[in-house]
Amino acid sequence: MKPSALPAIDYAPLDPEACKHQMILMKALHCAHPVIYEGKQCVVQEVGARQAGGRIEGVVYLRGNPEPVECSKITLQQALQ
Repeated sequence: MKPSALPAIDYAPLDPEACKHQMILMKALHCAHPVIYEGKQCVVQEVGARQAGGRIEGVVYLRGNPEPVECSKITLQQALQ
C-alpha cells in the first residue's frame, strides 16, 4: 500500500519581522545580553510564545520584574540585531 501524499505546508512565519524580533530576544536570553525596556537596561529571564487568533504572540519576563512584557515593547541592543 502506497503512503498517501501529504499536503504541502508553508512553514514561513506569519509575521517575519515579529518572528525575527522574538528570535533575537531568545538569543539575548541565551547570551544574557541586555535589552532596553522603558529606557532601562534589563536582562531577559524567560521568553514564551502562544498562538493568538492566527498569529504568534510573544511574551518576555525580565529579571526582577514579575509582570510579563510584550515582545514588541522591548528594544534590542544594536549588537544583537
